[in-house]
Amino acid sequence: MSFPACLFIIFSLFMTVDILTQARNRNLLEKELEEKEAIIWYLGHSGWAIKTKNHLLIFDYVESGARPAEPCLSNGFVNPSEIKDQHSLVFVSHGHPDHYSQAILSWEKSIKDIN
Repeated sequence: MSFPACLFIIFSLFMTVDILTQARNRNLLEKELEEKEAIIWYLGHSGWAIKTKNHLLIFDYVESGARPAEPCLSNGFVNPSEIKDQHSLVFVSHGHPDHYSQAILSWEKSIKDIN
């Protein structure tokens, strides 16, 4: 098999994984949860997103590393359009740059229910 053909196959596999990750993430965000259930995403460094029955909680969000073509919770990035219908609460433990991103201040333009 030629080198370009191998690259094409590898690229196609990564694209398939990315599409599946996005679809899975949408399904998780839309999933109705019961009391005491939660879905947790690790967002890198000290950041976490936690979906409960009534809220999406985001803790210490910072963008680290290269921003993917399709940012989503499953790949460690908050995409405001992805969570626009969630009742979102954002927490910042302290103002150091590894625990706080000013990007969170722009989310209220896209997310109707955010604190």
